[in-house]
Amino acid sequence: MTRDDETPATAPSTSLWSSIHRNIGTIKDYAELMGAVLVLLGGIMAYLQYVDGQRKEQEDLGERAYAELQDSYFEFLQICLQYPELDCYDRRPLGAVCLTENQERQQTILYAMIVSVFERAFVRYEVSQPPRRAQQWPGWVKYMEGFADREGLRAVWADVRDEYDAGFQVFFDGVLQRVPVAKTPACTPIDAAAAR
Repeated sequence: MTRDDETPATAPSTSLWSSIHRNIGTIKDYAELMGAVLVLLGGIMAYLQYVDGQRKEQEDLGERAYAELQDSYFEFLQICLQYPELDCYDRRPLGAVCLTENQERQQTILYAMIVSVFERAFVRYEVSQPPRRAQQWPGWVKYMEGFADREGLRAVWADVRDEYDAGFQVFFDGVLQRVPVAKTPACTPIDAAAAR
């Protein structure tokens, strides 16, 4: 055979190689594109997982803050139950009682405790998400207003006001301005043995 006879036999194989080479190049391009798409999808998935983790963390933080606030409030209520004559619960006693010097000191401490709980509620709900604030904040405001008419609480607030969050100071001053001071009935002396 002559060389001319061999040329037609090798031509199809060169054409096949170039076709395979072109297809490999196209496959490589597709693979690179698919890799980029997968990296992009992976980045999006990682971002969504991060956002979901942040949301769950905020929910957990909110639940912990709520539980701590409730614990503080419950502690305050237990003390009010032990010392009902100190007029530190939101309902008025049937008749005002003259307090001893020790009881006045206890009442002052209890008012300072409830103001501290009020501040925690304010800070908690001031930064919380709107749905939770909308559900729980009005109850706290009403509760604060229930205390705002007491002269004893106002006296404590005047003494400790500067120790609290600046936003809470403005807010609670507004509550005190809205609610008039209650007329305090004449007190009934209690005997020293009954005083705690």
